[in-house]
Amino acid sequence: MKSDKITLGYDGGDTDHGIDPRVLANAILGFTQLANKAIALEFGEQAPFELRVKEVKPGSVNPEFIFHAIEAIEHTDELVGAFLSLSDLIKQAVHLTKHLSGHSPEKREPDGQGSVRVTNRDGNVQVFNVNAEHLTLNVGGASDAEKFVRSPLVQAAEGFSFTPSRGKGFSLDRKESSTVLPVKSGAEILENTYAAWLTIVRPVLQGTGKWTFSDGNRKISADILDSEFVDRVQNGGESFAGGDSLLVEIRAVQEKLGGKLSAKFEILNVIEHEKAEKNGELSV
Repeated sequence: MKSDKITLGYDGGDTDHGIDPRVLANAILGFTQLANKAIALEFGEQAPFELRVKEVKPGSVNPEFIFHAIEAIEHTDELVGAFLSLSDLIKQAVHLTKHLSGHSPEKREPDGQGSVRVTNRDGNVQVFNVNAEHLTLNVGGASDAEKFVRSPLVQAAEGFSFTPSRGKGFSLDRKESSTVLPVKSGAEILENTYAAWLTIVRPVLQGTGKWTFSDGNRKISADILDSEFVDRVQNGGESFAGGDSLLVEIRAVQEKLGGKLSAKFEILNVIEHEKAEKNGELSV
């Protein structure tokens, strides 16, 4: 074995027409940072691999990351085992980041054999490798994972896949990836998911971006994660006029850090589109 690879796939959405190079560059940076941290954590100074980016294939956006074996290491079985271990560590870091959804663990308990039971804010428990916990929480792995998993799906693609040349991969859709968030220790985070009617102020008919709505008291900007609704909009299956409203399932996240407040909104599902009396077209 001279090398193995991990392929990241970004499909659907706007990827048929390419992807914003800034989004792709940020994704490549995020994976490179996480992979190099994982290599250092797993192998220390005796790292058996050098990480390289090989290519981005046409048709969909699939950067290939090559883990090139260092020439001095000749034992194939050792290299295969090392790659499988590294690939699993990166996968676990992504899954732990998703499990925590931007919050510090509520509880952690050693589970034997180098594993830890991590309880998230919702009370759900999953078991992870202790190195994956360290990678995710102590050296910025959660922030790295957000760059190459969640960010491209918010801004361009509809699906993400992680495909190693050996072992099992995984995939996430846009909604599943929405909880791959940086874990910010020391921040007070309030999260609420609810149904609401929102009046459309400024839709996004093509491409990506945040929609602007009014909830009756204020204007808010939100990403729409309902891929079926977004597809209908971009394919001309939905039209909008002044005063149109959407009944949506919306997630609001408010964070207080260092005395400063910030809030963001994401629409998980569009339940109903209510037409208003004809008032003219909306600006886009």
